[in-house]
Amino acid sequence: PHAARKSRGQAAKRGFRPTLIMPHKKIVEFSNLYLEEAHAAGHDFVLGERQNMVRWIHIADSEAEYNQKLEAYDRDSRYAVLLDGDGFVTEGRGWNVFALLGGELLSPEGGVLEGITRRTVLELSERLNIKGRLAPISADAFRGADEVFLTSTAGGIMPVTCIDGEAIGDGKPGPATGRLTELYWARHDDPAWTTPVDYG
Repeated sequence: PHAARKSRGQAAKRGFRPTLIMPHKKIVEFSNLYLEEAHAAGHDFVLGERQNMVRWIHIADSEAEYNQKLEAYDRDSRYAVLLDGDGFVTEGRGWNVFALLGGELLSPEGGVLEGITRRTVLELSERLNIKGRLAPISADAFRGADEVFLTSTAGGIMPVTCIDGEAIGDGKPGPATGRLTELYWARHDDPAWTTPVDYG
């Protein structure tokens, strides 16, 4: 019983806040975010009330992911996006976020992982004559966006159709999200955007 109250040889302390959290989960649970059916219908999440205090650290490797999970579970949601100390949107666990607002495609500029897919989407938006840029996004602006989507290396571009229980736009994946998705996956067959890997 005494040993069970210790962690790696250190006695447990009341009020102790961990600085390193190593979550584990079955691969199938995490992969649900990337199911084709969910892509077609769109994803939903909640905007967190807890703060993401991490700066340029992968959220999946930090205390921020732990806070995200708590936020989602507390509010009967599977996923959450945390806000920073000033109330601006940051990121999800393992993915960046975008919002189409007034014809501009915005992604949070600070407190996030500088994802390669995020950068690719900003480049692709130019081909659709959509101005894409990094900027602070308030929670209210995010909820009122015309379109919202997530980006990650594993999932590509993933439409969001509901935030905090409220529909985004008409509650279906938006047209700009669809066009960007088509461009994104088409580039996977374009030698100018890919690097072949020889497994031989």
